[in-house]
Amino acid sequence: MSRSIVTEFVDYPAGDIVAEGYLAHDGATGRPRACVVLAHAWDGQNGSIRARAEEFAAQGRVAFALDVYGKGVRGEETGDNSRLMFPLLNDRALLRDRLVAGVAAARQHPLVDPDRLVVIGWCFGGLCALDAARSNAGGVRGVVSIHGVLRPPGFPSSRRSARRSWCCTAGRTRSRRRRTCSGWPAS
Repeated sequence: MSRSIVTEFVDYPAGDIVAEGYLAHDGATGRPRACVVLAHAWDGQNGSIRARAEEFAAQGRVAFALDVYGKGVRGEETGDNSRLMFPLLNDRALLRDRLVAGVAAARQHPLVDPDRLVVIGWCFGGLCALDAARSNAGGVRGVVSIHGVLRPPGFPSSRRSARRSWCCTAGRTRSRRRRTCSGWPAS
């Protein structure tokens, strides 16, 4: 018997902004469960990332799409969103604070086991996942960065970063395709 997916928007404070997370689950109640925190790409928390959250929810997980831009601030899925992303790339401490706030908001939901979270992100969201590991965001046991920006933030990482990290990136050299999937060491 399949359950229908239950979704809700969750407003939470993230430093100088009010952020708007998107939570999805399969409607089952009972004991708290593991949570997949999704970090959006440069276009913001939009329909694509919310659909991914619903896919994870259909598998029996709680999924939380965080928001690092602020409630109602969205880019275009196929447009140039540099104006949204670059201020956070240039102020990685601000980005870290917004990521930690998003993870904290997910941890506070009654269906989430606050000690069993993973963060996953694509492209800019992949950088966010890696920064969540570097910042020792509470309850994060692992991160996955898919085609993530790998530039470190320029400040020291927490001594106790996420237990497991997996980084997958692909690119091209002049003559051959290069693919890398590996564990990511704490820096």
